[in-house]
Amino acid sequence: MFLLEKDFSFEAMHVLKYHDGKCSRPHGHSYVCTIQLRSVKINSQGPKTNMLMDFSDISSVVRNMVNNFLDHQNLNETLGTDSPTAEFIAKWIYDYLKPSLQFLSSVTVRETNTSRATYIPESSEECNGHDCSCEKTVST
Repeated sequence: MFLLEKDFSFEAMHVLKYHDGKCSRPHGHSYVCTIQLRSVKINSQGPKTNMLMDFSDISSVVRNMVNNFLDHQNLNETLGTDSPTAEFIAKWIYDYLKPSLQFLSSVTVRETNTSRATYIPESSEECNGHDCSCEKTVST
């Protein structure tokens, strides 16, 4: 099994409307998002030989999303929710990127150095009850 991870950072503000503490007030974070791809095979020929996916190709997909929806944004507005928690953001990013990143397996969002949330879809959500991430192969 090959796991590929790439980190992206962004600065954003949010408000957790229903929170019972200080997060109910507007505040910001220096977020770090980790995109993880997974496959049992890598490319066996061509310009991407021995790669699951080129890091620069991942960046070109993710950077557009970061620039348009996350970096220096009010996440309540751009993500369309009144409580953009780390968990919510991780799933939102996963859902946004999955159509463009075939081997996407999880998204982790770090709000601080010690606090993070990871979204990993249940296998039944995407694969009718079986773990499709182990069956995916890279086209050659």
